[in-house]
Amino acid sequence: SADPSPWFGQSKLIKQSGISALVSLRYAFGFFDGFGTYWLEVMTLRVSPKQELVQFQVYKAAASTLGIGMGPFFNSFLIWISGIQSTRPRVAFVHCMLTLLWILFLAAAWLIVPSDVEALLAEKNNADSTAMAASKKSGAGLARSMQMMPKQARQLVWCLTIGYAFARTCMTMSLEAATALILQEDFGMPTGAIGFLIGLTFFVGTPVLLLGSHASKQGWIKETNLLCISAVTATLCCFFILLTACHIVAQGKSLEYKELLLADTAFFSAVYVTKSISSAIAVTAADEESFCSTQNYKLVTTVSCDGVARLIAPSLARHLIYGYGRVAYFLTQTVASSFGCLSCLSMAMLINLRWQL
Repeated sequence: SADPSPWFGQSKLIKQSGISALVSLRYAFGFFDGFGTYWLEVMTLRVSPKQELVQFQVYKAAASTLGIGMGPFFNSFLIWISGIQSTRPRVAFVHCMLTLLWILFLAAAWLIVPSDVEALLAEKNNADSTAMAASKKSGAGLARSMQMMPKQARQLVWCLTIGYAFARTCMTMSLEAATALILQEDFGMPTGAIGFLIGLTFFVGTPVLLLGSHASKQGWIKETNLLCISAVTATLCCFFILLTACHIVAQGKSLEYKELLLADTAFFSAVYVTKSISSAIAVTAADEESFCSTQNYKLVTTVSCDGVARLIAPSLARHLIYGYGRVAYFLTQTVASSFGCLSCLSMAMLINLRWQL
């Protein structure tokens, strides 16, 4: 765990090759991670009964927010137990531990995930038939509403969910990057504290997700109504930050980090609720005999969200803040959130009113 020799860091070629190798490995990890996650989720969606899709997407989003929130804690814990002070050995140790964690996960998946899913597909079809018969009697249920919609309307809902997925990823990644930059530039916070605070904003979203899922499952609120409330909440959070930033700039002061983190927490919680519900709507609306299928939904969202949005959103957020100021960035974020909210409201209207196109 000792630092490299003095001559090692003085070579420009070694520095450039080291950075190139780091970036290349990061891209390779992202590619294989996205590829494996794509096929795992496609298989899971194929064998999941339609009435359980919302619950599945909620648990998936909760695991995602919990993982993002636990990331900084896990990183700090590993650094603490290692006792390493130098940057490069410390990073290497953390990634070695993550590699071991991935190996354990792959081993568990290999043992648990069945190679033949025909029996699960048969159970899924039986469960769908039973649930559809019950929904015909009650006239309720997301799957029942989708069944009563014409094919063109379901395809439009499918397209709206993809558009919202892209906008949601852009908003989330850009706000995360912008918050980190503001905390560093305006408040001089160290990197560890910034990661801890941002992770905490994601971590809080987990109980909100589970509470919304419980309310929907108990019939206290419809999925589409919860979708609209969450989308409007996310937009109002962006609008609140924008108004606060305008007021502070007009007075010549700096933005309070407590207000920023509070708005971030509410925004991330609301966005991940809309993510879980809109994903379930997309799979329920999918037409397996056309391009608007479940597998194509996962393919398009994986490429657009993980391959494009995650790449451009953080750099665009930093460019807006450095080039045009905080107000310009938060105005852009509010406009993007408004378009996302409009997509969610349009989805809810198509489903609730069962529009004939």
